[in-house]
Amino acid sequence: MRTWGAVVGLVAVAAGGLTGCAPDPEPPQDVARAFYDAVLAGDGETACAWLLPDVAETVAEDEGAPCGEALTTGELGAELRERGADPAVHDATVAGRQAQVRLGGDTLFLALSGTSWVITGAACSPEPDQPYDCEVAL
Repeated sequence: MRTWGAVVGLVAVAAGGLTGCAPDPEPPQDVARAFYDAVLAGDGETACAWLLPDVAETVAEDEGAPCGEALTTGELGAELRERGADPAVHDATVAGRQAQVRLGGDTLFLALSGTSWVITGAACSPEPDQPYDCEVAL
């Protein structure tokens, strides 16, 4: 398991900056739902495409399988399917280049990378007096 607190610094560096008049990015809650739509459909490659590339690499390394396979099979895939069973957005909070989206079964963290949001943490559970504990993170 990974803690969200450890992810924040690296994400700030990896996310890059917006320049010029870029189009508005897709809302982070739409990205979170698209990620879970892909997981539930068994489309691991699409699900991985919604992740920060470093997160996708970490998932593959931790699970000993390609990212797409790891997100849709085994224990991690089962947990994600369970958490994604209720994709209703409860709330979405954007703070600068960071976002938190609470779905019915999960809390996800996102960062603005260029002109789009990418997922930096998923399958996250709050921990008393500590950062969130995320199964999918750096």
